[in-house]
Amino acid sequence: MDIYSFDLYEEAQPREVTYVKGMVYDKKTKEKLQANILIKDLETGETLNSLQTQSKTGGFLVTLPVGHDYACIASKRGYMFHSEHFSLTDTSIEKPFQFDIPLQPIEVGSDMVLRNIFFELDSHELRDESKVELDRLVTFLKNHPALTIEIGGHTDSIGTDTYNEELSRKRAEAVYTYLRKHDIPKDRLTYKGYGETDPVETNTTPEGRAGNRRTEVTVIERGD
Repeated sequence: MDIYSFDLYEEAQPREVTYVKGMVYDKKTKEKLQANILIKDLETGETLNSLQTQSKTGGFLVTLPVGHDYACIASKRGYMFHSEHFSLTDTSIEKPFQFDIPLQPIEVGSDMVLRNIFFELDSHELRDESKVELDRLVTFLKNHPALTIEIGGHTDSIGTDTYNEELSRKRAEAVYTYLRKHDIPKDRLTYKGYGETDPVETNTTPEGRAGNRRTEVTVIERGD
C-alpha cells in the first residue's frame, strides 16, 4: 500500500487561526449581559463575526485568522457601546486571546472611548480604518434619537499646551463633521478639544501616551 502526498495550491490551503474569547458585563452592577458582538477586520472593514453572548454567562468564543488587526464592538440597547482593537499579528495559536468588556448604562455623564478612531500623525485627518467605528457611532445615535453628546479630543503631553489643544479640537471636529455628513442633526452634537489636560494614563511611557491620545463621547442630555 503506497502513501502519497502533495502540496495544496495556496488558495486551497487552510488559514492559520486562533481563538478569541471574552465576557460582557454591566459596568455598574457587574451583572453578566447578553449583548451583540461585532468583529471586523480593520484594514478591509469586512465583518468576520456577528454574534450574541450567552445569556447567563455573558461569554463568547470565536476563531479568527492570525496576522490581522481587528475591531471588536459590543452593544446592547440602553447601554453605551464599547469598542476594542486588538492585533493577532504576533499571537500564538495555542493560547486564546482574551478580554472582558464592561458596558455602561446610558445616563447623563456616561462616556465611552472610541478606541478605533485613528488619525494621521500630528494631523486631524481621519485614517480609513476609522470608518468601522464612525459608522457604529452613527448607528448608535440613530438608535437612540433623543441623546445629545459631546465629542472630546485628547492628546498626550508631547508638544505645547496651545498646539495640543488645537490638535485635539480639530480631531474632535473631524468626528463631528463625519456625523453631520451622515445625517446626525447638529443640535445633538457638540465638540471640544481638551489637549493634554485630562490624562487617563502616564505620559512617561509610549503605552501611556497612546492611551491618552483618544476620542471620547459623553452623554450631555438623554432627552427622555
